[in-house]
Amino acid sequence: MMKKLPLIPVLFCFLFCAFADEPMLPPQNYTKFFSNGRFMLVCDATKKETICYEIVDPTADVEPEEKWRITRWGLYSYLSENGEFCVLDDWGGLIPLDYDAEYVLYVVFKNGTEYAKIKLFDVISDEKNLRRTVSHYYWGNIESFENDGIVLNTVEGKKWYDFKTRKVTEYVE
Repeated sequence: MMKKLPLIPVLFCFLFCAFADEPMLPPQNYTKFFSNGRFMLVCDATKKETICYEIVDPTADVEPEEKWRITRWGLYSYLSENGEFCVLDDWGGLIPLDYDAEYVLYVVFKNGTEYAKIKLFDVISDEKNLRRTVSHYYWGNIESFENDGIVLNTVEGKKWYDFKTRKVTEYVE
């Protein structure tokens, strides 16, 4: 006798698989607030720029002050609590299938100036650990962003990127 599968779980699995690895969304403008509203990033996809504003007094009716400007846009943006360091991410933890050894995961900016590039093999020691999706590889993502560095949650475990040394090391809690 053939066993019947419940329709809802089968339908759910089909829909999950169908939408699990969609093409990237087109670039869009967005604004993000950081440090409990002390800093604001205005990310303009049309102009391909990111502007950091400092909100000196949120209770006053005063325009935010421009702290720095980057002539680049990212799908995701991260800012340190002091507004000094910014990372723009275009892929959200994914890399193209045809990546090369020099593939840059993130560009780190310090006060609006390019400061460092974090490359794939600075973070991942063995490419066999990358997880294949339908159209990309998944390497990991930014777990948290601190004043002195970034906690990266990778397919090889947690790593730490130190802003001062510009190096990736194993994460120690």
